[in-house]
Amino acid sequence: MNHQPSLKEYRGASHIHSTYSDGSSAIPAIIADAKRAGLDFIVMSDHNSLEPKYDGWEGWHDGVLVIIGVETSPWRKGHCIAFGLEQHRNFRWMEPHECLDEVNRQGGFAFIAHPMGKKLPAFKVNLEAWRDWDKDGFAGIELWSYMHDWIEGLNYLKLWSSYREPEARIKGPDPRLLRIWDELTRTRKVAAISGLDAHARPIFGWWCKVFPYFDLFRTLRTHILCKPLTGDARHDLAQIFDAHREGRCFVAYDLLADSDGFRFHAESGPAKAVMGESLTLDREVRFSVSSPETASLRLLRHGETVAETKGTTLEATASDKGAYRVEARLHDKPWVFTNPIYVS
Repeated sequence: MNHQPSLKEYRGASHIHSTYSDGSSAIPAIIADAKRAGLDFIVMSDHNSLEPKYDGWEGWHDGVLVIIGVETSPWRKGHCIAFGLEQHRNFRWMEPHECLDEVNRQGGFAFIAHPMGKKLPAFKVNLEAWRDWDKDGFAGIELWSYMHDWIEGLNYLKLWSSYREPEARIKGPDPRLLRIWDELTRTRKVAAISGLDAHARPIFGWWCKVFPYFDLFRTLRTHILCKPLTGDARHDLAQIFDAHREGRCFVAYDLLADSDGFRFHAESGPAKAVMGESLTLDREVRFSVSSPETASLRLLRHGETVAETKGTTLEATASDKGAYRVEARLHDKPWVFTNPIYVS
């Protein structure tokens, strides 16, 4: 079934910390920054805490839909972002697979956070990589995490220049993670979203933060496709949850250019699908990509290029089953990564 005409696009930012854990701003200030940055929704993910939800922050606030997720943060283990939880648990002392089991037991779903981990002792960063890839209890992954991209290879000699020109450090998703994702999607649906890991902590004194929430909200975003939001929080949360879980979304580095309107869809016989959906092969599949900007467009199957061009559209056909996704580069920089269309 082709959902495309009935779907609307909404953009949001994920993996945000507030003063409920180790972020530097309270949620009202974060909402104000999100609204000023033009976001439709934000995903809060304070460590091991549902207190923001109990305090009534989940729902619509000043035109921004606030989603209260949880970053399950086992001690020196892999982390995940949990959506849809109602009951607090002490995730800090669980094993990663136990965190996933608990999230699923509550009827929620999880995305693996900063899956490749990060170790920079000079900056007191010591995050383990996710290692339980053989477990299938997660809905997806943070494919591209802004702060983890920026901090890669950072040292004190580079700190000031990196702070002054942060975009020079942004390289895109880790190629190792792209390979893991492509391998996972050979056998099952694994959705991809963006993550900021926003804390806005002070640096060079209290007056200077890396990076202010507003600045981060203009960088990496997750654009979802879902039925129109109505202003009813319960209905709208369900729509956004479904789009995330199904992968009916794409990751975009909107600081380069506004990616609103980027589309990827496919047809095979009478079957039609958009990113995140599946269709059955009927002789061949016709893929179509449209971009709001002239970009280098590439269609991939299991990480291998099927077709590529430079422009605002890409049309291609294929006759093989598999998971097909699109990458777009703008000015030779990574810009858009779509979720796959699954051809079975």
